[in-house]
Amino acid sequence: MKKLLSTIGLLSLGFLIYLPSTGQSQDIGLSGRMYTGYFYNTHSNDNAFYVDRVYLGYKGALSSSVNFQVTSDIASPDSSDTYELMMKYAFINWMQGDNAHLNLGIIPMNAFDVQKRTWGFRYLRKTIMNDNKFAPSADVGVSYDLQLSKKFSLSAAISNGGGYKKAETDQFKRVHLRFLYGPSNLGKAHGMNIGAYSSFEKNTNYTPTVDNNTVAMDTTEQNQYTFAGFTGLHVNEFWVGTEMAYQMFADSDWQHLLYSLYTRMEVGENGLAFVRIDYSDEKVLTTEVIGESGPNATNTLGVTDNHVIEKILIAGVEFAPVKGIKVAPHFVYSLNDDSEDNLELRMGTEFRW
Repeated sequence: MKKLLSTIGLLSLGFLIYLPSTGQSQDIGLSGRMYTGYFYNTHSNDNAFYVDRVYLGYKGALSSSVNFQVTSDIASPDSSDTYELMMKYAFINWMQGDNAHLNLGIIPMNAFDVQKRTWGFRYLRKTIMNDNKFAPSADVGVSYDLQLSKKFSLSAAISNGGGYKKAETDQFKRVHLRFLYGPSNLGKAHGMNIGAYSSFEKNTNYTPTVDNNTVAMDTTEQNQYTFAGFTGLHVNEFWVGTEMAYQMFADSDWQHLLYSLYTRMEVGENGLAFVRIDYSDEKVLTTEVIGESGPNATNTLGVTDNHVIEKILIAGVEFAPVKGIKVAPHFVYSLNDDSEDNLELRMGTEFRW
């Protein structure tokens, strides 16, 4: 599968390189971003230069009402020391009049796209929903965005649910719905927004059971629900945003609660000071097989509830020395429910063209 995705990515990039010379489309633009930096862990003394990801993309117009976007994503997957080439976006944007548009393909999802613009430092850290994989940032599907009034908008989508990094592995689809009042990009617009997001997807759940003194996995289908609320404010040279998200499985005690608060303020002509606080509380069900000794021993299952709590503080300053380059010295301090803390000093950079 990884080789297939890499091949598709390379073929798509080759097609994009060839496309401008064919004259089939106009106003094609090349863009790119690279997130890189350096970190030092004060507890373990681990340190390294890193490249988090590289985006290369084309945008263009196929007609007066149909646009397209194709963006490749070069990243290092979790728990891996290698880089992979994937397709982040590959979709058409079809305008349905002045107040609506439809996206089809590998589309950007609507779970946290508004929040990440209010936060403003994606190259340093993802939003809390994205960081905890509450929803994918892009997925294969279709979405419809409708501007109901000057300030009120609605976004609905149906997608595979697994995200752009994975192929579909079941027959279930994920339904997304977002309501928004106010501007969608507080990074550029002044004002206030408030919104709500929810999604539903049926998933296959694997539960350990004991049958005839043998531990087996019982397969059931469960409904997964995700709910989130968020708001942001941009006044003069000051931004503040907050969001809360909750995810659960129906007929299960598993649940996960997230909360994030972030703020930034202009410092001088080319600087921004920022602070962010994250809180995560996940109720984890631990299933343990309890066995007895002796020839007539039997096995039973014991289930315990554990709350995995993590608190994170991020603070620093961003500078933009020249156009297209951002540099942000900052620290990331984390504290879990066992009172184990961790402090990393980081230098994050973004290159944009």
